[in-house]
Amino acid sequence: MSKQILIELVGENETGYCYADLYLPAGAEEIEEAKERANWNSASNGIRDISIAHCSDLPKLASFRLDSPTLDELNFLALRLDAMDGGERTVMNGVLQYLCSEKGFADELVSMTDLINMTYGLDSVMIASNVGTDRQLGQFVIDNELNEDVNAIPETSLYLLDLERIGRLQRDVDGGVFVGNCYVVAGAFEMPHVYDGIHLPGAESPPCEQQGIRHISEQEVRAMAGQEGLVLQGCGGDLKEWVDGINGLLTESGILRNGTVFTEAYAFSHDGLTNLLFPFEDGVDIDIGRLAVWRLATHEQFGGTWLSDYIPNRLEDLETDESQDSCQQCEM
Repeated sequence: MSKQILIELVGENETGYCYADLYLPAGAEEIEEAKERANWNSASNGIRDISIAHCSDLPKLASFRLDSPTLDELNFLALRLDAMDGGERTVMNGVLQYLCSEKGFADELVSMTDLINMTYGLDSVMIASNVGTDRQLGQFVIDNELNEDVNAIPETSLYLLDLERIGRLQRDVDGGVFVGNCYVVAGAFEMPHVYDGIHLPGAESPPCEQQGIRHISEQEVRAMAGQEGLVLQGCGGDLKEWVDGINGLLTESGILRNGTVFTEAYAFSHDGLTNLLFPFEDGVDIDIGRLAVWRLATHEQFGGTWLSDYIPNRLEDLETDESQDSCQQCEM
């Protein structure tokens, strides 16, 4: 396994910003060490940011503004790149080049869902080796009889043709691009829908989902506006142990009463952190006054906040982006 992507983690502490470089793919120990250097393991609400600093095989990645990437997603993307052969890397470079120049792909925030899905289905895109200019492409079109109008010209007259112009016309038809000394028919690429933005491809559903913990997206958290619950931030490790531990602490503190506990919880990622949401539902007897005191007293440890505060303060950008998308759709 070879390193594919260099990312930079940014956090902060009492004295200022903290930085950590991390080469991906990386193991769990490497990731934890980088998070520690960037002060990501702190329960404080300081800045947590990730950016791609360098990717030798896909240089354009470093220029993208990513939309709320997680470490798991970036590590998975690096694993996908590491598994590619040279032809697949060439095709993905071509697809990125085409989408950026013709479709404005990188004009806005780039989603990790799209980047990961883009690593699939590359073998369906045609690539021609040793074709790196319009003139060479024009000759390739003639040699392989790709254009009916050109095919109708007598072979004795082919020398009169403008090869460069034929190549340009073929690129326009194909949505083709040159990547090094190869021609990629990037316009033929169709984005697969393998990653849903929640569960990474090939990974089994987390065992905790059968134990009352459901993984949801940031958008699903946003949709809970109007409900109330307790959000704990930076819950790394075994989520079932977190839920059992919090239930135990709240019971010992007299906050959960009459033998009731949180039997359901939601896990979601934001700003590189795994968070747990404990919804206030019927059947859970909670002393809200004591919980409010406990939340403040343990805020440095757990980053606890009310759901009604978390949504407008931490997910406000999502609301803005969704509103802009709606406006654009209305204009269309």
